[in-house]
Amino acid sequence: MSGVDDLERQLFDALTRAAADGHLVPGTDVATEVAHLLALNHGLGTSILIRQRTVEEAEAVLRRHLDRLFGAGPQSTRTVR
Repeated sequence: MSGVDDLERQLFDALTRAAADGHLVPGTDVATEVAHLLALNHGLGTSILIRQRTVEEAEAVLRRHLDRLFGAGPQSTRTVR
């Protein structure tokens, strides 16, 4: 469990810095986004292992979420099935 806790702290620190620097969508709740990213990561990892999704499809899902988090919005050309 220590590894997951370390990852959570690292993500929290990174997103806190990004928010302070104005790189996140205004009003972003960093703690909630960290939990969301961890859950997304675990779920996508499982979907790859059980061959529900390819690595490329999982990457597209994660990139789309990150685009929204960092304000890239709908102009992103990445597609999700």
